[in-house]
Amino acid sequence: MQCVIKCVAFPNVKISIGEEDTSELEKQIQYYFEKENFSKSKRVQFFKECFSNLNGAVSKTDNPLDEEDEQIYIHDDADRTELAIKTKISIGEVFQKGWSEIFSTVGSENLGVKSLAGGKQKNKAKETISQYADFLPVQVGKRPLYCSEIYDIPNYIEKDDGRGKKGFYKERLIPLLAYYLLKKKKDTIYTTVDELALWMGLVTINYKKMSLEELSNINPKITIAMLNQFYYRCKPELESIIFRLLDILQDDYTALNYRKNHCIYTEDGYVYTSSYEEDVIITRTQRKVLKEFNAKRILTIFQRRQSQRYYARVCELINKEHNFNWSRYRRQIQITIDAEALEEILTEYNFDDENIKSRQFEVAERFAGRIRKRTQNDYNRTNKKALDAKKAWVDEVLKTDSLIKECYDANIYTETDLIDKAPEAFHYYSNYLDIQNQIIALMIGVPVYENAEIPELSNWMDNI
Repeated sequence: MQCVIKCVAFPNVKISIGEEDTSELEKQIQYYFEKENFSKSKRVQFFKECFSNLNGAVSKTDNPLDEEDEQIYIHDDADRTELAIKTKISIGEVFQKGWSEIFSTVGSENLGVKSLAGGKQKNKAKETISQYADFLPVQVGKRPLYCSEIYDIPNYIEKDDGRGKKGFYKERLIPLLAYYLLKKKKDTIYTTVDELALWMGLVTINYKKMSLEELSNINPKITIAMLNQFYYRCKPELESIIFRLLDILQDDYTALNYRKNHCIYTEDGYVYTSSYEEDVIITRTQRKVLKEFNAKRILTIFQRRQSQRYYARVCELINKEHNFNWSRYRRQIQITIDAEALEEILTEYNFDDENIKSRQFEVAERFAGRIRKRTQNDYNRTNKKALDAKKAWVDEVLKTDSLIKECYDANIYTETDLIDKAPEAFHYYSNYLDIQNQIIALMIGVPVYENAEIPELSNWMDNI
């Protein structure tokens, strides 16, 4: 009788031996080690698999090493993740260090993450990899994993927020942006993030236009701090979406070229677009002025409401050091389009004038939900941090103040009583989310806030 050993972690390896012939087993294992050049860790795993699967009787199989290598099928050669996984990982390959080794093999640059330092980024990377391949534990409860399958056609995941191979960006935002650029009827367009966001429906006409006085007339509880915190969350999200769309149209569709530069206004009324050298001068001077203002980021300048003084100082230094006569400047995006390519995009997505409003509403609804979720997360994180600080103060008091400790042990003071006595830490009040939701409804345009009475925002400014 012939017995066959099938190794789960090495599916191409099949060893047939006589029922009583163990020496033949050793010879064939050694043969595979030499041919495959197995590492020490792979040899250990190979032995475990062999001896744990020495059961069943089948006929002797052909040597798989004599067969020609199977060609790799690439579904989308523009998909960096698919290319990386199919060229760097093979079915049956064992990763002794588990996911960390898989991540390093594929490379963070191919997984859509900047780094793998945090748990959120690692989970995102796992989710990405799971669309292309399946990994199983070598032994239940143990760290090592092996690749059990690599999909010919990736199982792309459609996410709730619209990310994915055929998700919200492709179905809604890309044709909207293409339509808008064509409507300009110019080969070269000068625009801004805010302008593009407004036309696509990401924000309303109120965004950055509505004054604090106008907002206060709607709701006196909307303060400058409340408004700044909304912009703090909204601005980077807008920039991320707009530049991702431009990257897709430039790199994937080759329908345009864009670059970020500045629109410069001179003292004598002349307006022109900055050169590359002038962009470098602006960036370096801004860095100098940030140090003067004792700030690390421009965002800090806006939070302090020092933006006018900051940019005036930048212009002052540039004029002094380079003998210019600038009065002010602003950031802009210069886009050179290929009209024919943009028309093809609209045809691909069956886009026409009639469905613009519905698409813009869908965009606003999705983006509003994104900002509400970010606001909620910030609220939860900040208030938890404040509560943890109070609890730490209570623990310290119980260690150092014997009288309070005696009262606590005698149930005269409860933990809640002591937390109430703890020094105040920065936290958001219970009506914070209601007010932020109203600002979101005004700036993004989705009516999520009911006109219920807002509680008093006591001592709010003292905590800013």
